[in-house]
Amino acid sequence: MTTDNGAPATVRFTAALVQVPGGLGTFVFIPDHAVAAVQARGRTSVAGTIDGRPFRNQFMPYDFEGQGKRYAMAVNKTVRAEIGGKGPGDTVEFVLRRDDTRRGGARG
Repeated sequence: MTTDNGAPATVRFTAALVQVPGGLGTFVFIPDHAVAAVQARGRTSVAGTIDGRPFRNQFMPYDFEGQGKRYAMAVNKTVRAEIGGKGPGDTVEFVLRRDDTRRGGARG
């Protein structure tokens, strides 16, 4: 999805940080309207902000027991420290757009 001027669509949403079972990480569920806005298909790169701080990451569908397939995105400890030490149960605000910029080194 793009805007009238051809720029990638931007989506805004809030989400609660959720702890991975076993305490091995923290993630957020991506709302369906955000998945649709960035035209997610499998693993999808995004860029924007989390609580006003620049942010680049990827989200992808996972099969959650009892909930079916849902898109989720990890929010690591470094990023959480940069947004005031937020953790599981805290709410964060995202402003994201699809990021099709090539990442990583040269491939040959």
